[in-house]
Amino acid sequence: MGEMVINYIKPPPAFLRYSITDILGKNFEKGAFRDKIVVVGSIAEGAHDLRHTPFSNVYPGMEVHMTAMDNILTKNFISKPNWMFAYDMMVIIIIGMLIGFIVPRSGAITGLSITAATFIIYILVSSWLFSEYGLWVNMVYPLLAIVLLYTSLTAYHYLVEEHNKRFLHSTFASYLS
Repeated sequence: MGEMVINYIKPPPAFLRYSITDILGKNFEKGAFRDKIVVVGSIAEGAHDLRHTPFSNVYPGMEVHMTAMDNILTKNFISKPNWMFAYDMMVIIIIGMLIGFIVPRSGAITGLSITAATFIIYILVSSWLFSEYGLWVNMVYPLLAIVLLYTSLTAYHYLVEEHNKRFLHSTFASYLS
């Protein structure tokens, strides 16, 4: 509670700016501040009010506050609802079942292709949910589950095949002796 993920609009300057010398010298259009929210602050590097953002590691703190206000006023949030944990678990289970069912029953190329396609489709769906609905979908755990499951199934298949080959070779060699 009390936390917000800011949906950054664009790199600075994202908002209209006036320098203090323009304001004191009245070098702005009449009514420029009418019915507006005015934020007063410094954008100078020496003011030490610079923040790290997705756009820049030297983003003025004043613009961060203005972007947060804009997000609140326009209801343009990046959100991670409470049900997102259940969604993440459901996705991991469904993708795990899909890969766990298909990979052992298919050849190496088919299994790798289906795994890669699942990986790419999940990235595209997550990106779409983020860009269209502002939903912050966990990408790490489902993608990690895909990679680990494919790797473990492939390694298991390889070890079982090698064991069976050695068993058949030793059985056949003892039969010929």
